[in-house]
Formats: sequence, structure tokens, C-alpha cells
Amino acid sequence: NSPLIFFHPSNIDWNADDIKSRNSFKGSNKFINAFIRALKEGLDARCIILFRGIDKEKAKIIIKDSGYAENFIWKNDLSREEFFYQIQESDVIVDQFSIGTYGGITVESMSYGKPAICYIHKLSSKLLYYDDMPPVFNCYTEEEIYEVIKKCQDRDLLLKKGQQAKDWAHRNHNWKFYLIHII
Repeated sequence: NSPLIFFHPSNIDWNADDIKSRNSFKGSNKFINAFIRALKEGLDARCIILFRGIDKEKAKIIIKDSGYAENFIWKNDLSREEFFYQIQESDVIVDQFSIGTYGGITVESMSYGKPAICYIHKLSSKLLYYDDMPPVFNCYTEEEIYEVIKKCQDRDLLLKKGQQAKDWAHRNHNWKFYLIHII
């Protein structure tokens, strides 16, 4: 009966100022907008969000203006111990929606058995030598992210996806994997 806890530790960055020289951003606005939409439709959830990234101030304004600021819990930088504790205490981990591959946040979350929401381009996984796609909630557009957020209300699905994530991370990110594929 407790609210779902989403943890958004990625930099808040969507190139809001449209700076042409920037070549990397996270698409954080898509998640924020989709999460607010789901809240408006009755989602019982909180989002723990780190106050970091070039567009953090703009995100704070969007959230404040939404009328759902109480559903977002802002935190400053976390120590490694605090970071891993927050992963363990969360139901879903939120990464990025633009780059087309996952980063350390996703793999670390998966190793703890936590489902992650992010965007992975299908070729990216194959280029990284994996036999199977990482079992994340893979979404790119704001609408796709919204649909995934709604699916996350099924706690049995979260447990199943979390176990798949843990199995995948342990299968593909351990010393045996590196001996077989790298050496």
C-alpha cells in the first residue's frame, strides 16, 4: 500500500537551451513530464531526484509549477554508500532517454535486482558483445515512458523484471565474462 519509489540519479539534462555544441544529454524532461502526467491520473508514487545537471533549475520550476512538487524529493550529491542505499530502498531506477545505451547507474541498479527505465538502441547491446538485450524497461518517447511508469504499478512485474535484471547483470558483468570475452 505504500507509494512506489522511483529514483532518478542521472544528471538532469535535456539541452533546454538548445546549445548546438552540446552532443550529450539525458532527456530528463521526458521522464519528468510523463511522471507528472501519471501523478495527475492517480499514480501513487514519489520520485527521489538528485539536484544535479545543467537543467536542474529548469526541472525544479517545471515540477514546482505542476502542482505535484510534494511527490518529488530533491537530494544533493550522495556518497557511494548513500547512493547504493537509495537504490536498495527504491522500486524503480530512472536513467536516460536520449543516448541509446545504458551507463553505470543502470548496471549497478540491475546488479541489486532493481528494474531500470532507460533507452537502449537495439544495436547498442549487440555492439557491446551481449547475447541478449539488457532486461530494462526500454523506452524513448515521453508517451513510451508514461506507459512504462503506469506498468510499474504492478509490483509483481517489478519483482520479475528486477530478478531478470539481476541475473543479466551477474551473467554479463563479472570476472568470468571478462575472461571469456576480453582476454
